[in-house]
Amino acid sequence: MSQSVEAVADASWRDLLEQDELDWELGSIDDRAAALHFLARFEGCFCLYSRADQQLYTQYRFVIPENDEQPVMVLLPDDGSDDSVRDLPLDAVVDTGITVFPGECVGASGLYLKIPARNRLVGSREVPFQVGLKKLVNRYLTLGHDFLPVLVREELDDFEQGMPALTLHTLDVSQLSEVPAIDVVQIREVIVKNLVRLYR
Repeated sequence: MSQSVEAVADASWRDLLEQDELDWELGSIDDRAAALHFLARFEGCFCLYSRADQQLYTQYRFVIPENDEQPVMVLLPDDGSDDSVRDLPLDAVVDTGITVFPGECVGASGLYLKIPARNRLVGSREVPFQVGLKKLVNRYLTLGHDFLPVLVREELDDFEQGMPALTLHTLDVSQLSEVPAIDVVQIREVIVKNLVRLYR
């Protein structure tokens, strides 16, 4: 069974790297409500990790009141989801320093990634989301790892306070020795499939 799931994940990586178009019109991000709606577009595209309960949620909802002058985002994880993974250690979720932000922030359109250089003396690069994601996938694969991006729930609580940008973390599977191997494979599959959904 695990080999079948692994094959699906590998096929999903190939599918992702072969994608040529990302159809995503964000519109102008010029106020708090628009920033929150920008965030809501990622619902279901990235898994959500909660440091408080050390759980990875694969299904959740962002709830934003429509008729409130100062809407407050509410995160509603699906605790009953079969795909949610409990007891995921804090060390397994690593900050990459990579951020996702709307291209309007740099006078462009669509999604962009800000990617730190490997050499800290070199500045970060701001590239279109699709181009940057493919580079990251290939960079991690070259190093023998998967790029398994997730969002951290606690960091989203203050999302609306600044520029609309999401910090990406990645799962370090070497820190998941206490997690059943089949669960690790399934986590990988879910994250990869979610990334592919960004292109569909």
